[in-house]
Amino acid sequence: MTGDFRRLAARFEEGRDFEILVRRGVSNALVLAIHGGRIEPGTAEMARLVAGERHTLYLFKGIRSEGNRALHITSTRFDEPRAMALVTGADRVLSLHGCRGSDPFLVVGGRDRAGRRRLQTLLASGGYPILSETSDPLRGRHPDNICNRGARAMGIQVEVSAGLRRRLLVPGKIGIGKPRAALTDLCARIRKAIQ
Repeated sequence: MTGDFRRLAARFEEGRDFEILVRRGVSNALVLAIHGGRIEPGTAEMARLVAGERHTLYLFKGIRSEGNRALHITSTRFDEPRAMALVTGADRVLSLHGCRGSDPFLVVGGRDRAGRRRLQTLLASGGYPILSETSDPLRGRHPDNICNRGARAMGIQVEVSAGLRRRLLVPGKIGIGKPRAALTDLCARIRKAIQ
Protein backbone atom coordinates (compact mmCIF):
# COMPACT_ATOMS: atom_id res chain seq x y z
CA MET A 1 0.00 0.00 0.00
CA THR A 2 1.06 3.56 -0.68
CA GLY A 3 0.79 6.51 1.71
CA ASP A 4 -0.51 9.24 -0.59
CA PHE A 5 -0.57 10.12 -4.28
CA ARG A 6 2.77 11.97 -4.26
CA ARG A 7 4.51 8.83 -3.02
CA LEU A 8 2.61 6.65 -5.44
CA ALA A 9 3.51 8.89 -8.40
CA ALA A 10 7.19 8.71 -7.43
CA ARG A 11 7.14 4.91 -7.81
CA PHE A 12 4.53 4.24 -10.48
CA GLU A 13 3.70 5.72 -13.88
CA GLU A 14 0.31 6.78 -15.20
CA GLY A 15 -0.49 4.89 -18.38
CA ARG A 16 1.82 2.02 -17.48
CA ASP A 17 0.84 1.10 -13.89
CA PHE A 18 -2.42 2.95 -13.40
CA GLU A 19 -4.90 5.04 -15.33
CA ILE A 20 -7.26 7.80 -14.32
CA LEU A 21 -10.55 8.48 -16.04
CA VAL A 22 -12.69 11.57 -15.47
CA ARG A 23 -16.05 12.05 -17.16
CA ARG A 24 -18.11 15.07 -16.25
CA GLY A 25 -21.84 14.74 -15.81
CA VAL A 26 -24.63 17.30 -15.69
CA SER A 27 -25.53 16.86 -12.01
CA ASN A 28 -23.54 18.06 -9.03
CA ALA A 29 -23.01 14.48 -7.82
CA LEU A 30 -19.73 12.59 -8.07
CA VAL A 31 -19.26 8.80 -8.21
CA LEU A 32 -15.76 7.52 -7.45
CA ALA A 33 -13.92 4.23 -7.65
CA ILE A 34 -10.48 5.04 -6.28
CA HIS A 35 -9.41 1.36 -6.19
CA GLY A 36 -10.66 0.30 -9.62
CA GLY A 37 -9.22 -2.03 -12.22
CA ARG A 38 -7.08 -4.74 -10.65
CA ILE A 39 -6.88 -3.13 -7.21
CA GLU A 40 -10.46 -3.96 -6.15
CA PRO A 41 -11.90 -5.69 -9.23
CA GLY A 42 -15.41 -4.74 -10.28
CA THR A 43 -15.57 -1.38 -8.52
CA ALA A 44 -14.84 0.67 -11.67
CA GLU A 45 -17.51 -1.22 -13.63
CA MET A 46 -20.03 -0.55 -10.87
CA ALA A 47 -19.08 3.14 -10.66
CA ARG A 48 -19.65 3.56 -14.42
CA LEU A 49 -23.12 2.06 -14.12
CA VAL A 50 -24.03 4.13 -11.06
CA ALA A 51 -22.82 7.40 -12.62
CA GLY A 52 -24.50 6.75 -15.96
CA GLU A 53 -24.49 9.85 -18.15
CA ARG A 54 -25.90 12.11 -15.44
CA HIS A 55 -23.30 12.11 -12.67
CA THR A 56 -19.60 12.93 -12.80
CA LEU A 57 -17.36 9.85 -12.74
CA TYR A 58 -13.82 9.45 -11.41
CA LEU A 59 -11.90 6.19 -11.76
CA PHE A 60 -8.42 5.34 -10.51
CA LYS A 61 -7.57 1.94 -11.99
CA GLY A 62 -4.67 -0.41 -11.40
CA ILE A 63 -3.53 -1.85 -14.74
CA ARG A 64 -0.37 -3.72 -13.77
CA SER A 65 -0.19 -7.42 -14.67
CA GLU A 66 0.41 -8.18 -10.98
CA GLY A 67 1.05 -6.39 -7.68
CA ASN A 68 -1.78 -3.88 -7.99
CA ARG A 69 -2.30 -3.79 -4.22
CA ALA A 70 0.77 -1.52 -4.13
CA LEU A 71 -1.42 1.13 -5.84
CA HIS A 72 -3.94 1.16 -2.98
CA ILE A 73 -4.15 4.52 -1.19
CA THR A 74 -6.55 4.45 1.75
CA SER A 75 -9.73 6.52 1.50
CA THR A 76 -8.56 8.91 4.22
CA ARG A 77 -5.27 9.61 2.40
CA PHE A 78 -6.44 9.60 -1.22
CA ASP A 79 -5.38 13.01 -2.54
CA GLU A 80 -4.88 12.62 -6.30
CA PRO A 81 -5.29 16.22 -7.60
CA ARG A 82 -8.00 15.54 -10.22
CA ALA A 83 -10.07 13.63 -7.68
CA MET A 84 -9.70 16.38 -5.09
CA ALA A 85 -10.75 19.08 -7.56
CA LEU A 86 -13.91 17.10 -8.37
CA VAL A 87 -14.72 16.23 -4.76
CA THR A 88 -14.45 19.74 -3.36
CA GLY A 89 -16.94 21.00 -5.95
CA ALA A 90 -19.50 18.20 -5.56
CA ASP A 91 -22.64 18.43 -3.43
CA ARG A 92 -23.11 14.66 -3.28
CA VAL A 93 -20.24 12.16 -3.25
CA LEU A 94 -20.54 8.39 -3.48
CA SER A 95 -17.44 6.22 -3.30
CA LEU A 96 -17.51 2.53 -4.32
CA HIS A 97 -15.06 0.04 -2.82
CA GLY A 98 -14.41 -3.66 -2.64
CA CYS A 99 -13.94 -5.50 0.63
CA ARG A 100 -12.98 -9.04 1.58
CA GLY A 101 -15.54 -11.73 2.19
CA SER A 102 -16.66 -14.77 0.26
CA ASP A 103 -20.30 -14.23 1.29
CA PRO A 104 -22.30 -11.72 -0.79
CA PHE A 105 -22.89 -8.53 1.22
CA LEU A 106 -22.69 -4.74 1.13
CA VAL A 107 -21.61 -2.22 3.76
CA VAL A 108 -23.15 1.25 3.51
CA GLY A 109 -21.12 3.94 5.25
CA GLY A 110 -20.17 7.58 5.12
CA ARG A 111 -21.22 10.63 7.15
CA ASP A 112 -24.42 11.30 5.17
CA ARG A 113 -26.90 9.68 7.59
CA ALA A 114 -30.01 10.42 5.54
CA GLY A 115 -28.33 9.17 2.36
CA ARG A 116 -27.14 6.01 4.13
CA ARG A 117 -30.64 5.25 5.41
CA ARG A 118 -32.19 5.90 1.99
CA LEU A 119 -29.67 3.59 0.31
CA GLN A 120 -30.02 0.86 2.94
CA THR A 121 -33.81 0.92 2.43
CA LEU A 122 -33.45 0.71 -1.35
CA LEU A 123 -30.97 -2.17 -1.09
CA ALA A 124 -32.99 -4.08 1.50
CA SER A 125 -36.14 -3.82 -0.66
CA GLY A 126 -34.17 -5.53 -3.44
CA GLY A 127 -33.06 -8.35 -1.14
CA TYR A 128 -29.40 -7.28 -1.00
CA PRO A 129 -27.67 -8.36 2.23
CA ILE A 130 -26.32 -5.44 4.23
CA LEU A 131 -23.70 -6.00 6.90
CA SER A 132 -24.22 -3.54 9.74
CA GLU A 133 -21.50 -4.50 12.21
CA THR A 134 -18.16 -3.68 10.61
CA SER A 135 -14.75 -2.24 11.39
CA ASP A 136 -14.22 1.52 11.29
CA PRO A 137 -12.50 1.75 7.87
CA LEU A 138 -15.47 0.05 6.20
CA ARG A 139 -17.87 2.48 7.85
CA GLY A 140 -16.35 5.47 6.04
CA ARG A 141 -17.15 7.96 8.81
CA HIS A 142 -13.77 9.66 9.16
CA PRO A 143 -13.94 13.31 8.03
CA ASP A 144 -10.82 12.80 5.87
CA ASN A 145 -12.44 9.93 3.95
CA ILE A 146 -12.72 11.07 0.33
CA CYS A 147 -16.48 10.49 0.33
CA ASN A 148 -16.80 13.07 3.15
CA ARG A 149 -14.70 15.83 1.57
CA GLY A 150 -17.39 17.26 -0.70
CA ALA A 151 -19.14 20.61 -0.33
CA ARG A 152 -21.44 19.23 2.42
CA ALA A 153 -18.58 17.42 4.27
CA MET A 154 -20.57 14.19 4.18
CA GLY A 155 -21.03 11.48 1.60
CA ILE A 156 -21.78 7.80 1.10
CA GLN A 157 -19.31 4.92 0.91
CA VAL A 158 -20.41 1.52 -0.38
CA GLU A 159 -18.23 -1.55 0.22
CA VAL A 160 -19.07 -4.57 -1.94
CA SER A 161 -17.76 -7.95 -0.82
CA ALA A 162 -15.60 -10.06 -3.10
CA GLY A 163 -18.30 -12.72 -3.03
CA LEU A 164 -20.96 -10.34 -4.33
CA ARG A 165 -18.65 -8.85 -6.97
CA ARG A 166 -17.90 -12.35 -8.27
CA ARG A 167 -21.63 -13.03 -8.59
CA LEU A 168 -22.28 -9.77 -10.40
CA LEU A 169 -19.40 -9.79 -12.87
CA VAL A 170 -18.54 -12.14 -15.70
CA PRO A 171 -14.77 -12.72 -15.48
CA GLY A 172 -12.84 -11.19 -18.31
CA LYS A 173 -9.17 -10.34 -18.16
CA ILE A 174 -7.57 -10.96 -14.78
CA GLY A 175 -9.07 -8.56 -12.26
CA ILE A 176 -11.51 -6.99 -14.68
CA GLY A 177 -15.04 -8.14 -15.36
CA LYS A 178 -18.04 -7.39 -17.53
CA PRO A 179 -21.36 -6.66 -15.77
CA ARG A 180 -24.00 -9.36 -15.49
CA ALA A 181 -27.63 -8.31 -15.95
CA ALA A 182 -28.19 -8.49 -12.16
CA LEU A 183 -25.67 -5.70 -11.65
CA THR A 184 -27.94 -3.23 -13.44
CA ASP A 185 -30.56 -3.46 -10.68
CA LEU A 186 -28.06 -3.00 -7.86
CA CYS A 187 -26.44 0.01 -9.52
CA ALA A 188 -29.83 1.57 -10.31
CA ARG A 189 -30.73 1.37 -6.60
CA ILE A 190 -27.44 2.99 -5.61
CA ARG A 191 -27.93 5.71 -8.25
CA LYS A 192 -31.44 6.45 -6.96
CA ALA A 193 -30.03 7.12 -3.49
CA ILE A 194 -27.95 10.06 -4.78
CA GLN A 195 -30.53 11.58 -7.14
